[in-house]
Amino acid sequence: GGVVRTIIDLSHDLETTTVAEGIETAEQLAALVDLSCDFGQGYFFARPVPAEDFLGLVRQPGRFAGGSSGDIATVNG
Repeated sequence: GGVVRTIIDLSHDLETTTVAEGIETAEQLAALVDLSCDFGQGYFFARPVPAEDFLGLVRQPGRFAGGSSGDIATVNG
């Protein structure tokens, strides 16, 4: 967690957002929420899909964590 915390803190100090890639478990997501990571992606949210199926996937109500229906995988939504 030390390196991840440092990267997230640096990102916030530079007033940029942080995207965690490769989230696969609820435990990883919880740790990133505790570290105030902004966004995340990975198999925990969804497996890769063909481009033609993408919009249908993200438009499913409640499919992604946090935020409104237009947000994708917001960690702290």
